Amino acid sequence: MVSANYNIKVSFKFFNIWVEHKDFMKIVEEIWQNTSSTNNMKNIWMKLKNLRTVLRKLNNEEFKFIKQKIKKARQDFKSTQEQIQLKNNIDLLAEERKLLQELKNGHLWKRVPYNRKLKQVLDQAWRLKQQITKLTSLDNRKLVDPEEIREEIIKFYKSLMGSAAHVLPAVNKQTMRKGPVIAQQQRIRLCAEVTEKEIYDGLSLIANDKSPGVDGYNAYFFIKVWPLVKTEVIDVVKDFF
Repeated sequence: MVSANYNIKVSFKFFNIWVEHKDFMKIVEEIWQNTSSTNNMKNIWMKLKNLRTVLRKLNNEEFKFIKQKIKKARQDFKSTQEQIQLKNNIDLLAEERKLLQELKNGHLWKRVPYNRKLKQVLDQAWRLKQQITKLTSLDNRKLVDPEEIREEIIKFYKSLMGSAAHVLPAVNKQTMRKGPVIAQQQRIRLCAEVTEKEIYDGLSLIANDKSPGVDGYNAYFFIKVWPLVKTEVIDVVKDFF
């Protein structure tokens, strides 16, 4: 039996529950006070990179094994209720209220990540579940052979894309001028400087559960820490445009 050790580096991902921690804003503020570069974009990148280390530590110390803690709290709560029915005890009523509050707080932790090894097993199981083992072709044949299924899928998507054109006709400027065109005032507005309100409004339109960027941070993070980071983020966005 051969065993192998794999050093798998897990990518950072921001979890929305972290903002509920009492020290979250303080942590971000401390990181954001440090300047490591005169380049605005590089400076933000370095701050976000340094913040990842602190947030990972916060997750391991405060949010690890949350599912087990919630399960135990539910069991304790149920046990306390059963004892209350048998004994009319004031102390037990106080204990019930305490456990109920713990459970209410626990509902905020639904998005906390799984234990790393458990998550890897579940991800593998999910990938196996998503495999296509049967397929009906465009000509109504039942396919079970993996190679035939693969070829049918490629054929289908190639048909959607169409064939390549060897010659592309040039755009006729005269024909374009006959169609709708923007007015001079509209051109001026398109060339105007991006405003702080436009940047924040665009950020706010992104749903809280959307996938994060390549750095692991989602829009929800920036919305929550906007008072701390907005000056530098706005400068970077304006530099881009």
